[in-house]
Parts: sequence; structure tokens; C-alpha cells
Amino acid sequence: MIEFLKLIPNIISNLLRFFKMLNLNNKNFFIKEYRKSVTVYKNGHGFVVNSLNINVLKPNETKQFKRRINIAGSKKQNKFPTLSKMLETSKIDRFTSFGFWCSCDKNDVVQCIEEKYWNYDENEDVNSRDNPRELKWIIEFNSNNLRKNDNFNITYTFSIPDMYPIDNFKFDGNNCPNTEDTNMYCTTCVEHYLEKMVYIIAFEKDEEKEKGMDFKSKPLCTSITKRQNSKTNKKPISGKNISDNFYERYEFTVNKPKFNDIIKISWEFNK
Repeated sequence: MIEFLKLIPNIISNLLRFFKMLNLNNKNFFIKEYRKSVTVYKNGHGFVVNSLNINVLKPNETKQFKRRINIAGSKKQNKFPTLSKMLETSKIDRFTSFGFWCSCDKNDVVQCIEEKYWNYDENEDVNSRDNPRELKWIIEFNSNNLRKNDNFNITYTFSIPDMYPIDNFKFDGNNCPNTEDTNMYCTTCVEHYLEKMVYIIAFEKDEEKEKGMDFKSKPLCTSITKRQNSKTNKKPISGKNISDNFYERYEFTVNKPKFNDIIKISWEFNK
């Protein structure tokens, strides 16, 4: 009996490895590491940089990658232009205009990037955008150029004017969708098998005063799991302050988040 008890940790470890592989066998690819960095400037302008390390499991089935972004908390009247228009934006204009840039370290993998919409169960395409503050698009892969266990990196970046209601480092209630709500956030929904996520939020500092945003509460990160009984389970994610002379920056790491978990960074401004 004692010898058997000694074997239990190894048995559990092997079972976990088996179920992990069983889960992966149902996937075409998985994301080994996802780094998302959100940078907010004194006038509310923002950059969202997404870097994904992707591992291919089934090359012939790895055909597309669905993504979406929502700016519900941005300044009043703010809305996305078309993706094709954003793709035309020069990097020189990144601090004043909506823009989108995408790169991949493996040649001839990304076939095209197309604005496209689908319903919530993702089984049916729809013809047009029903929310001007949400953008959906698809990255099409050339599966002929992929092999099993291929590993490649994709980085795509958005520049978003008026991403948050901020004016000169302070909360801008006049341009906030809800003038009384000083709570701000950014979120990511886990829609693919993901081993590790690093979520970074950075705020520009006033170089002369060496001060940052007028916070009431500093950024915190939470992992939110929705359960079948409509209840939610919220788990705080520890992070670290990695600020420098120019940016007040916070970094949070989430290991093996569950499918459909929402990773949320939230903070509050003074009025």
C-alpha cells in the first residue's frame, strides 16, 4: 500500500498529461504565449500590440484565425473606420489616426486579412457590422505552407484615437459615454487554447512633472470564469510594476487560462 501511495503523484501527472494531449488533439493549433500590451497617452490615444506564438497541430485544418476588438469605453462618438482604411494608414500617422499593422516571422503563412463578421455561436457569418465600436476580422493562413509542429509569431497592432476619455492626464467626463463612471478597463476573452498570457498596461507620464495619470485606484487584473449556472468566479491575478521614466507600466501573467475566461485589467480615475 505504501509503495502504491508513492506512485500516486506520478499517476496524476501522467493523467494530466494525457488529458492535455487529448484536448490538444481536438485543436488545429494552440497559442504557446500571448503578449498583449496596451499603451495609453495623456490625450486618451492608445496603442494595442498583440504578439502571439502559435504552434501548429493540424496544418491542413489551420486555415484562419478569428479576432475582435471593442472600444465601448472610448470617448463619445468614437467608432472604427473600415479595416481596409486602417490598413492604409502610414506609421507616421499612428499618433493621430486609426491604423492597423500586421507582421509574421514565417514567410507566406498569412494569406490575407479581411474584415468579417459572425454571430455569437461563430457558426454563421453575417454581412455587416452591427456595432460601430466593435471590429471583427479574420487572418487567413496559407495551410499549404504549414507543417505539423511549425512554430511562428504573429504581431498585429492597432492605433486608436480617443481610446479612453482622458485629457491632459485627467478623466474627461464631458467625453465619457457615462459621465459618472470613472472606472476604466481593457479585456481579453480566451477563445483559443492558450498556455500563457502576459498582459501589460502602460500609461504615459508627464515628463516635466514626473507624474502619471490622475488615478483613484491603480490597475488590477482579474480572471473571470463564467459558470453554467450564470454565476461568475473571479480570481485576482498578481502583477508587478515595471514603470520607467516615461511610462507607468503594469505587467500581469496568467498561466493556462480556461477557454472563454475573460482576463480584465481595471482601474479608476479621480473625477
